[in-house]
Amino acid sequence: MALTKVKLIADDAIAQAAVADDAIGADQLASSAVVTASIVNDNITQAKIADDAVGADQLASSAVVTASIVDSAVTTAKIADDAVTLAKMASGTDGNIISYDASGNPVAVATGSAGQVLTSAGTGAPPTFATPSSISTSKVFFMGQL
Repeated sequence: MALTKVKLIADDAIAQAAVADDAIGADQLASSAVVTASIVNDNITQAKIADDAVGADQLASSAVVTASIVDSAVTTAKIADDAVTLAKMASGTDGNIISYDASGNPVAVATGSAGQVLTSAGTGAPPTFATPSSISTSKVFFMGQL
């Protein structure tokens, strides 16, 4: 068996200019060779970030703006109690009343006509405005003038 003389290359003896582009890949790098300080700015793309790798702790306080939130991402559980104001409710018709149907969903009770009263339709149905068949003044509570 013949012995071959091997010449060792001294540390830092190869200049970066002497290494061809793409000549060194992941297989030639030590596991700790690339550290955060070695990554050039703007070189980590979205494709390189694993799903669920970025959480609230990694975001700046102003990083998520309204335009970045997907429509279906705001659920009831994410809205604080008493956070929806009248200004945020859909427009309605003057005189309509919000009630609930048998499933618990909000419904608008249509505005009645002059002289009609709000009448219960019983359990499971929203109330309606109806013309009273008779009113006994001894059972009516008035606010204001007659």
